[in-house]
Amino acid sequence: MCTFKKMTTYSTHFPAQKKMIWEIPIIGDFITKPFKAAKLYEFYDRLHLFTVYLLGFFVLLTGAKQHFGNPIDCMLPKQHDELKSWREYIHNFCLFYGTFRYEVTNGTSSFGSYTADDASVNYYQWVPFFFAFQVCCFLLPFWCWAYMQKMIYIDMAFIVDYAGKINSEKTFEKTKEKVDRLVAYMNDHFRYRRAHKMGYFSWITFNSAFPSVLYSLTKFFFIANVVVQVNLVCKFLDVDSWMWGFDLVQKFLEPTQRTPEFYAFTDKQKFAAILSDGAYNRFQYFPILVGCEYQLQESVNKFVNHKAQCIIPMNVINEKIFIGLYFWLLLLTGLSVIGTVKWIFRIRSRKANEVMIFKLIKKVLENEPHDSKMFDYRFNFVHDYLCADGILLIYFMMDTNGFLKTEEVIGALFRKYVSEAGALPFQTAPTLSGSSLNKGYSELNNYGFDPQHKI
Repeated sequence: MCTFKKMTTYSTHFPAQKKMIWEIPIIGDFITKPFKAAKLYEFYDRLHLFTVYLLGFFVLLTGAKQHFGNPIDCMLPKQHDELKSWREYIHNFCLFYGTFRYEVTNGTSSFGSYTADDASVNYYQWVPFFFAFQVCCFLLPFWCWAYMQKMIYIDMAFIVDYAGKINSEKTFEKTKEKVDRLVAYMNDHFRYRRAHKMGYFSWITFNSAFPSVLYSLTKFFFIANVVVQVNLVCKFLDVDSWMWGFDLVQKFLEPTQRTPEFYAFTDKQKFAAILSDGAYNRFQYFPILVGCEYQLQESVNKFVNHKAQCIIPMNVINEKIFIGLYFWLLLLTGLSVIGTVKWIFRIRSRKANEVMIFKLIKKVLENEPHDSKMFDYRFNFVHDYLCADGILLIYFMMDTNGFLKTEEVIGALFRKYVSEAGALPFQTAPTLSGSSLNKGYSELNNYGFDPQHKI
């Protein structure tokens, strides 16, 4: 039996200090594992990985604006504004303790009292941390899939990565040597799959359908995570309906027409109408103009309460980010559901799997006569030799490396299978047009696994 060892190389072009943060055991594994296992994903799964980069950019953008920019500005009394220490203190106080909206009473605007209930605009200081939390949430399914791969008895990630580097060799001999080594490794696994079934739970872990089940669970994990993130955004912004994004876009595209009654208002009434939560306010969820109440000790025994009118420039950025994130999460949810449904039908379709494998070995059979026995081995190759785990591996190879590289490897694997077929007889698989059409669905999709077989 051929043994195949993975070679690990380490780059010496970068100093060790730059790698130090990734060598922290828990943090390093949590961040780098999803990217190391990025070969074993479909297109729809990589959209979730793109979301990680997108949220990471939002963390930097909002964090830089909050900590190095000017997240809040308040209009202070002259005696407070002239003292730099007081001015900075008041701005930081209003930023960290939150602000409150304008209250509309009898058509005029006023500030409410500063209580826990009135400080309703207090999420903006948490925006960078919220995005960082979302990054961890989106990394969690990738980390779980990377951990699940350790339960699979064949290193699919290494095979996909090694197959992608085949054409990097400059000579034909070295390329052929790489292909032969990879084919020998894969052949040892697929041919002697049952010989490795040892242990109480081996009938589960060594079942050819086991990797597909784990990957399907990961896909459902992706969907559940996106749905949870949509609801978390709504809770974070304290909105009542998950349709808030559509309402906000509609307000910008079709602003409420100001009626003659509006122009009959006094200046204070107009100001109040625009600031209230009514139809005229275009910044309902991300208020720009807010109020802040602070207390200063002007003497030993004298504490004076002050109210200031503030603007939150950061909310202009937050509004655009959250609207874009909202629609992206909805789109990602729909695409993830579509991708999962397509994946289930694809992996469960016997005909689709046969057509895919037959295309990959078509070049091997081009020069063979029509009565060649190699044509008879095609169905055995798909259903008795590759089985469900081999088909899953080929899907990963095609999604990552493309058709041509996969064709080269699978074609060589088929040649090796045919050359050794006489040493290990297989039961003839039914053809598409023959008896396979008359058999039950569950029987057709066991991929060579006999549920009655006892270990």
